[in-house]
Order: sequence, then structure tokens, then C-alpha cells
Amino acid sequence: MPTITINGVDLASLGIIVTKESTIHSLASMRGTDMQLPGTHGALTAQDEEFYETGRLVLAMYMDGGGNKSTHDGKYDALMALLQGSLDIRKTMSDGSIRQALCRQRAGIEPEHRPGAWSKMTVPFEIPDVFWRDVTASTFSQTQPVSGTSYVMSNLAGSTAPIVDAKVLWTGPISNPAAQDPYSGSMITWQGTVAAGSQVRVDAATMTAVSGVGIGLTGAGTDVSGNLVPSGPGSAWRLLSFRPEITGGDATARRVRVTVTGSGITSATNVQVSARRAFL
Repeated sequence: MPTITINGVDLASLGIIVTKESTIHSLASMRGTDMQLPGTHGALTAQDEEFYETGRLVLAMYMDGGGNKSTHDGKYDALMALLQGSLDIRKTMSDGSIRQALCRQRAGIEPEHRPGAWSKMTVPFEIPDVFWRDVTASTFSQTQPVSGTSYVMSNLAGSTAPIVDAKVLWTGPISNPAAQDPYSGSMITWQGTVAAGSQVRVDAATMTAVSGVGIGLTGAGTDVSGNLVPSGPGSAWRLLSFRPEITGGDATARRVRVTVTGSGITSATNVQVSARRAFL
């Protein structure tokens, strides 16, 4: 089992051993979106994309009091206190990577107390944001991109869920820069010219754009969100979505690509895409 922490506390430090996780990755069911109409066969497609229901995570565990009931009860009280409010659950995978899910403990817990001051319990969690994600973002960078070319972002390889919180940073010169996911067709264009030495950063999570000199991926800048033009599937409610695609007919080999377009590109032009991998 992966090492699991809740709000930074390793469950093993409380004498809690996780024996089973509901899934390696919390599998969410698809949300129904088609509309049923009386007198019509089948349904009308409400949208082109598929969306997911709230994610779930269930942990089966046991708590060992070492033969001492007071010790057991103290650990149980500590666990109950730990499960209050918003929970940052992280698990360390076999390859050393860490995945994070922001959860809430919703249903009641009924421990099965056993002789010898230990108990078994099943703890269900709800993941409102559905997906597990990398804890930190990684960045793809391409200098002097060729307009119309699709680049594989190797830093996002292995993702199994849509990535909707990417940041795209353009360093000029470039006019009307655009980034597109060639698999889903989702695309964002910033209409205007990014001068040499200047930058424009698009944040898909906040649906904003800022410009300035040396702003990078985190610095403050001048709001230029009015120049943003999203297009493709989902453009009515978000800026950009990257969806992993299977390559070579191998379901375990997945890649995420970005297609770069723009004019006036020189050797000084650069595009960066910063994002966290997402997992079902």
C-alpha cells in the first residue's frame, strides 16, 4: 500500500495501518448529460464533453492499541479530530511520486472493536474536485516554437484525467499566440502582440491573463484578460483543457500535447506550459 498522510500526519504514526484502498486511483463515474424528450428515441446530446461525478475514496484500516484500551481510545480520538473539516490526503506511489486529493469525510464510522485493544474500520471520503493531482506543477518549455506544430509535454506523461488548471506563458516576440490541445480541440488565443522582452501569462484555473516584463509563472502583471478568446469544446465555460491520449494502442502509454500557433516568431520567442498531472 502507498504511504498515506492526512493533513501532513502519517496514519502509521497513530498506529493506523491501511489494509485496502477502494482503488489505486479513485474512479469516478460519468455524469449523465443527455436530455430525454417525450416521443423521441434515445436522447439529445447536451454537450460534446464528458464530465465526472464527485470522486470517492474508501480506506479500510485497523488501529492497534498494543493491548492497552486507553492507548487505543486515545488513538481513535486523535483520528476523529484529524478527520474534521477539509482534508489534504496524499499518497506516495511506488515510483516515489506523491499524489494529492482534497477530500471531506462524510459518512459516519463504526469501528469493529476486537479483543486485545484493536479495531477495524472503513472510512469513506468524498473528493469534490474528483481527481488526484501531483502536489507540485512541472513546466514544459519550447524556444522558437514552429507555428502549427504539436509538442509532446513529457512532464505530463501518465495523466489519466483532464488537466484544466494549466498556466501558459508566452515570451515575445509573437502575435496572436495560441495554445491548443490537439486531442480534445480545446484552444485559447490571446489576441494581440507580445513584444520582444515582454510576457503574457494565461491562467486557465482563474480564466485570466496578465502581461509585463519578467512576470514569469507567478509574478504580478497588468490584467489583459479581455484579449482572451477560447474556442473548441468547453470554451463556453473554461479557457483550456488538456486531455491525455493513448498512444500506440497501449492503454498504459499516455501523452499530453500542445499545439502552438502565432506569427512573428523569432529565436527569442518562448512558450511555457506549467501544470500538475491529473489522475482518475
